[in-house]
Amino acid sequence: MQLSHLQNMGSQEFFGRLIHLRSLLAASLYGGSLWFFVHNIVGSSAASFKNDIVFLISLFLCLNYLCWVFGRRLLYVPSIGLLGVFSAALLYFIDPPLARLAIIFVSSFVLYVGFLGMVRIRNNVHDMTAKSLLSIVLIASLFVTYSVGYGIYTNYDVSLASFLVINYIGVFALTFCSLRIYSTHVKRVAFYSAVLGFIMLELTWMANFWPFNYFTMAAANLIFYYVLWDLFQSALVEKLSKRTALKHALIASILLILVLLSSRWKIIE
Repeated sequence: MQLSHLQNMGSQEFFGRLIHLRSLLAASLYGGSLWFFVHNIVGSSAASFKNDIVFLISLFLCLNYLCWVFGRRLLYVPSIGLLGVFSAALLYFIDPPLARLAIIFVSSFVLYVGFLGMVRIRNNVHDMTAKSLLSIVLIASLFVTYSVGYGIYTNYDVSLASFLVINYIGVFALTFCSLRIYSTHVKRVAFYSAVLGFIMLELTWMANFWPFNYFTMAAANLIFYYVLWDLFQSALVEKLSKRTALKHALIASILLILVLLSSRWKIIE
């Protein structure tokens, strides 16, 4: 948005673009449900595995309904649904109360960003700000999905093949739905999604042998994914260039080095 346009825009109109009360209410209710989940289900000896599953399924169905209410399209279900459910599941792997509170707050805020993006893009399909907001939801969804996936794979008896297959399905669904916002060519979007899913499957398999915890591996996979997704998105809208590819490769290398240097290495015997 240009500066002159912002200067001519009234404060009420400007904040109206950033604040949507129904979305804010829905995100607040989501945060409250996670707070209830933490204090009454997670870590409770009285709560059973059945209660956990019932809560997560109910949460997923509610988020699906909200996707339809705000966006009127099913394309938003994978990113919003995975973000909501896996943010709740991530609380199982986090013990410090402040860290859990941070997860609840951040996931609720990102959920609000997603709802706001849906409302804006429903009113204007060419709203690039709305598409950027939905991209934030995509990245957050992938991070919690990778974190929970690696947490389950590391702490429970799950085969590597099953983990990779589920990972591929999730990446394909998220990529397809996110790229469809930028293009109406379904076959081309499906092809790019399949290719990106296969690349991430190979990277996930390689990360299985890295001496890091699952949060570090999730962050590393997320860096690779976002760079590749942006390249595919640029190709989809025919704006890909050598300069863009080199810039993304440089950014990915710097971020990956920072993540690996700041992580605790564990020796695999």
